[in-house]
Amino acid sequence: MGCCLDIKFHGYFIGVLAGLLELISLSISAYTQLLDDDDPNHSELPKDLLDLVSCSIVDYIGDILILIAVGMLIYGIYKENRYFIIPFTFAICFDWVSYLVHNIDRGMPYHVWMLTTAFFVYVFVAMLSLFILFGTKIKTTKTTQFVKFHSQLV
Repeated sequence: MGCCLDIKFHGYFIGVLAGLLELISLSISAYTQLLDDDDPNHSELPKDLLDLVSCSIVDYIGDILILIAVGMLIYGIYKENRYFIIPFTFAICFDWVSYLVHNIDRGMPYHVWMLTTAFFVYVFVAMLSLFILFGTKIKTTKTTQFVKFHSQLV
């Protein structure tokens, strides 16, 4: 299916970035749990990385479930199965709502809100496009009339 090659690239790109983010989050969480067991907020890590730290077992389970959803996304894109894309899409929507709830009272600059909103919209549109594309059936003809164009020019 050559027409969906571009959108499949975006799906793979999103899946790889989401998987890397979750692996970094789990690694930083394990690092802070092993080396800084007293309080993760007083760690020597930068403040931006401390936002990725998972403190409870529920956070670890959520990170592992997102990794499973990323794996299902990549497999669904490879097999062109639209139903394997649904868990990742729900996870992204839930992540966007939780991001909004968590950061609504913070005084974040306008460009940060604009970039994160643009990124979440990009991911959502790509997932919706993949879902629609994998659901369509492209009808092709089995005749050879398209091959004979060069013989009519002589």
